Amino acid sequence: MELFSIFGGIFLMLGAFTTMRGNIFLSIIIYFFADLCWLGMAFQSRSWFGVFSIAVGITLSSIAWYKMNQGTFHKHLKKGEN
Repeated sequence: MELFSIFGGIFLMLGAFTTMRGNIFLSIIIYFFADLCWLGMAFQSRSWFGVFSIAVGITLSSIAWYKMNQGTFHKHLKKGEN
């Protein structure tokens, strides 16, 4: 279980670094691998609500990544547009 937490922490740091550098699509993929590590930790400790919660989070983030990648994610980032 320690291996999952170590790799999850490393992926979390890499995801934060790539987010800081402005590479959002890559950071979402890296965060996905961190989520998989946490899913493994929850499964190993037999926390079924944790497994369910993380799986729902992975599913929703995958849908968000897909929508952003396709350009159908409607979010205005310019000032003055609401």
